[in-house]
Parts: sequence; C-alpha cells; structure tokens
Amino acid sequence: MDPDEISKLCAELSINGRRESCGECKTRDAFRAVIPRIWQTMVDVDMIQDNIYLFYFRNQGDRFRVLSGGPWSFDNCLLVLEKLLGMGEIARLPFNRVAFWVQIINAPLLYMTKEMGEFIGSCLGDWVDIDVCVTGECFGKYMRPRVNIDISKPLQRFLRLELRKGEESMMLVRYE
Repeated sequence: MDPDEISKLCAELSINGRRESCGECKTRDAFRAVIPRIWQTMVDVDMIQDNIYLFYFRNQGDRFRVLSGGPWSFDNCLLVLEKLLGMGEIARLPFNRVAFWVQIINAPLLYMTKEMGEFIGSCLGDWVDIDVCVTGECFGKYMRPRVNIDISKPLQRFLRLELRKGEESMMLVRYE
C-alpha cells in the first residue's frame, strides 16, 4: 500500500468504529440548543454516549414538569426519559417505558368510569392517571387514561374485553 492510501484509511478511523457525518454533529448541536427551549427551562445537556444524554435541571420543579409532561420527541424521534436514582449506572437503565395519554374509543357508556378507565389502562401497561370530570365519569367521545407503556413491544391498536358473560366489546386504542 502506498502512504497516501494508508493516510486516507487512518483518516476514516474513529474510536467507536465509524466516522460521524457532519449531519450527525449538527443534529446533536441542534438537540442541545433546542431542548431547553422546548421544555422552557434552564437545563444543561451532556452527551454520555451515542444517543444517551444527561440533563442537569437547575430547578427541581422544572425537572418534575418535564418528566411528567411527556411524551417528548425531537426530529420525529421519541425521547425516552429515565430518572436516575442513587448511584445507578446510566448504561444499566432500560430506556423502554414512556407514559402516553391513550384514547379508548367505543367503550360502552355504562363503563365510562374512573374505575373502568384504570382497569382498561392497566390492560395496556402500568396505569398512571386518568382524565375524568368532577363526578368521576369519563363521559365524552372517549376514555383517556395515562399509561406507562413498554415501547420495546408493539403497541396495541384495539382491546377486546368481555364486560359481561358472553358479551364482548371491541375498543379502538389511539396514542396521543
């Protein structure tokens, strides 16, 4: 091999085995600049490794608001936020659960209650909350629970529940 070819190959090498494109650098810089504006808070953003960032919130109220206010996305990609507890290692965090508001459409009117919304929400994932009126009913076009969903599995598009013996109900599921 001639020296020019060797220097060309060396220029292509990087520590992680691939060279970053200029577009990736621009996206990362845009992410660091835009996320504080989207969240409307003072937050420092450090890149830990490829696609894993650490957010340092200056205000704990803002941290709570961001963690509970999702789901968040950037550049048409879902942001999966994990809360660090204690001395845990970031590499061991699963990054596989996101809380979504879910619309349950075609639920029988008689079953549009808070308790039934909690039950139906728990069929989709870990129930978090439900949007109800003062009386505890979910009257309207749809029932709206908030559910922590495992995003490593396919999303359910409908639920089939046997509400009474021999009587089945098919409900459409939409994720907000």
